[in-house]
Amino acid sequence: MVNIIEGYADPYLPDKWVVLDCGGYYRLLAGFKATNATRDSYRINDRIVQVRDTDGEDRLVFISNTNTKYICRQEQYGLNLASERAYKLYFSDMLIMDEDTDWFSLDFA
Repeated sequence: MVNIIEGYADPYLPDKWVVLDCGGYYRLLAGFKATNATRDSYRINDRIVQVRDTDGEDRLVFISNTNTKYICRQEQYGLNLASERAYKLYFSDMLIMDEDTDWFSLDFA
């Protein structure tokens, strides 16, 4: 099994996520549910440089050019309220990739 924690800062574990095609590179838009202390929120990475499988688990690990890691459950692909609002306001010029995309076939270089 791949050690998905070693060598990286604390990973983000989004409740919802999508990959955006930015015309030559890809970004991950992640949505997070509210807690008692926070409201719904989102994060977007600078650029995806690598994706890893978790050896048969239903999770993918997206690594950004800043060495930030997002551990994403495949069945949680999509937008939540916060990430949908952010997409419409700031990122609507970028294409949301289809959830059935073969992430391992994309050129993240």
